[in-house]
Amino acid sequence: MRRLRSKDVDWDYFFNRALWPIRILYYWLSFLIVWIFFRCKYGLKVIGRENIPKSGCFIVAPNHESHLDPPLIGVCFRGRPLRYFAKIELFKANLLFNLLIRSQGAIPISPNPKDLKRFFRWINYFKRTNQPFVIFPEGERTPDGNLLPAKPGIGFVVQVTGLPVVPVFIEGTYEALPRGATRLSDSRIIVSIGRPIDFVERYGIKVGKQLDKSLAKSIGDDIMSRIKDLSEEVNQKLK
Repeated sequence: MRRLRSKDVDWDYFFNRALWPIRILYYWLSFLIVWIFFRCKYGLKVIGRENIPKSGCFIVAPNHESHLDPPLIGVCFRGRPLRYFAKIELFKANLLFNLLIRSQGAIPISPNPKDLKRFFRWINYFKRTNQPFVIFPEGERTPDGNLLPAKPGIGFVVQVTGLPVVPVFIEGTYEALPRGATRLSDSRIIVSIGRPIDFVERYGIKVGKQLDKSLAKSIGDDIMSRIKDLSEEVNQKLK
């Protein structure tokens, strides 16, 4: 994939490399604050941390229940700072929330199709610099707490990058802050991390070649199927 340059990517590279000690301090301070919040208020339990790759870039694919999901996923992948994309409106709503999600590696992105080139510029940059990143396969928060079908986006990203996908199931953030809510509610939050999936080997993908919409759908369906398996495993343990 051809390297694309932009001022925002160049600044991010400078912050993460040239200012590495500041970046590390920034990450661990924000990590501690967020971890204490989820642990004390929601009794956060994480299953499957041994499945997190120790090195390299990969895609984290969780179900999406709430605005709490991005910072939650960040603390669950302790020691592997994650990057993720968030709607640009979230960065304008609340200054504290803006600082929180930026501290956890968020990148503002517009749903405008014209911003697609910028999206893949960031994907390319993450791959080059071995920074794992989050993509929510469903593409939106669930309206009722149930899993939604995957959008084709994550399947296209897999075809372009060839990166492995780590499926993740989140339980409890819908009850804590459902879609449309403005106040936090009580809940118990559990996160289950699955084994990485190598779709290049599974489907014989030729990375970076012509994109296949039906293949993108199959990849998305496989990811959601694995997330459903993780949800059933969690529910079995809760019984």
